[in-house]
Amino acid sequence: MAREDEGSDSYDDYATSSGEDGAPSGRLLGNMKTQLRWLPDCRAMVLNVRQIVESQRGVEIKYKGSLNTSTGEFSYRAQLRKPFFTNTPSIARIMAAERGVELREDAEGAKKIDARGLLPAGAPGLLWRDWSIAPGVALSSDPKLGFAYTLAFRKQPQIIRRGGEFDSWLGCKGVLEYNPQTQQVGAYGNARLKIFRFGLTTTQDARVSIGYDWRATPAGGWGSAAALASGDGDGDGGSDGGAAGEGGFAFSKTPYLKVADADWAVRWSGKAVNFTYLI
Repeated sequence: MAREDEGSDSYDDYATSSGEDGAPSGRLLGNMKTQLRWLPDCRAMVLNVRQIVESQRGVEIKYKGSLNTSTGEFSYRAQLRKPFFTNTPSIARIMAAERGVELREDAEGAKKIDARGLLPAGAPGLLWRDWSIAPGVALSSDPKLGFAYTLAFRKQPQIIRRGGEFDSWLGCKGVLEYNPQTQQVGAYGNARLKIFRFGLTTTQDARVSIGYDWRATPAGGWGSAAALASGDGDGDGGSDGGAAGEGGFAFSKTPYLKVADADWAVRWSGKAVNFTYLI
């Protein structure tokens, strides 16, 4: 089953209307962003577009499209989902604390924040606060994938240090997908440590992202719901996939590194390197 993060990632993808902190744009039709991606391994230039729109009720519509300029092949993936949050995200609470503003819906939590300290949201933010769950549906241009139900679990970005020149934060997510036609299931996700360097030059900032992408597949490939239910889920393999016994899981993980400024980026994922430019 295709994965939402295949060829991209939720935290380090090119700029979107949601911005760096994941807060959706307030514009009715969102903001569409375009990106050129050069793939040296296949010598292809790909044009990517991405748009996120959020309704007043917090329902998100996300669209990704890719055009391979070498082959003319076009693919897309559209999602509709509704996130539910356990609490006001730490980023909003930290920014409010910096401004001396008390959030009515989270006044007690805001009082405990030292916006410039190490881990300003504290241990509760790292452990049991700042989670979201987002049920939804997805539609892919790949006829083998088609329509799927999705359930995303996300840890909202956790600020490690917020300073004048450097910012750093952690984030992670996991997604389950179920295709009702093929009864296939899939699980994937990622984790990121992101570091910002502001004012690297008079006109540019820089950021470095490091982490892992992971996926869990039933033995023999993406299998049925019964295979997922019967698996033990504790297989641990390398970036080329792990071995799994019959009825078990193969767990694969791929290291990730990205260095970027506002427009240019170099990304390494496993053995693949690509270059991107935000138009």
